[in-house]
Amino acid sequence: MTKVQATFQVAIDAIGKDKVGELLERFGCYEEPTAQVCMEVLDREGAAFSKPFGELMKKATPNAKKIFRDAAKLNKAAGKGGDSMTAEQKSQQGLAWFSAIAELLGKGVENVDEIVNATNGTNATLAHAQLLEALRRQEEASQKSTLYWVLGGVGVLVVVMIFVIALSKRS
Repeated sequence: MTKVQATFQVAIDAIGKDKVGELLERFGCYEEPTAQVCMEVLDREGAAFSKPFGELMKKATPNAKKIFRDAAKLNKAAGKGGDSMTAEQKSQQGLAWFSAIAELLGKGVENVDEIVNATNGTNATLAHAQLLEALRRQEEASQKSTLYWVLGGVGVLVVVMIFVIALSKRS
């Protein structure tokens, strides 16, 4: 996943798929909002798409801040990221990257290459890593949640079966 793709994915998570979907529909795109779909619409529609998307990103900055903070805390708890930066510093750098892209999009860019060219030469490696880590952590959390629901369902099923067997033996 490239830096730009990761940024779009975090933006979709921060903004909300429903709002991004509404924006995409205004441009005749009815696919599920993904980073790739947003990038394709940006390349096709240019500033007409980038400006409202950038505005949505700016409004979603508090949500993005939470995503980066949670990812940084999870990394710290997992003992990852053996450099000298604190979790808060990493979170702030990821958020700075997100905000820079939001600002750039809000001004109106014509394609994804303009984002790449504008961000080349910046110290974005750590922010990019933070974006990817945030996405990975969200995926892990989603998988854990699904696992807990499945295990809970199995547990309830076992209890019901024991109850039914106990009742049938009493008869």
